[in-house]
Amino acid sequence: MSKREPNFEELVALRDVLIEALPNTCVDDLTSVAVEHAKAVRAAFDELSKTEITE
Repeated sequence: MSKREPNFEELVALRDVLIEALPNTCVDDLTSVAVEHAKAVRAAFDELSKTEITE
């Protein structure tokens, strides 16, 4: 996993994902669910940053 700081758009995306996911999560699993979603968002943004968008 990269050591870069997340950009604003990545933080907004993670916030939106967590707003949807955490209310449906067991209290005992909140941390692990949040971490797994953060990893997924980071991986998605890393992959997107490698891809050139062409129209």
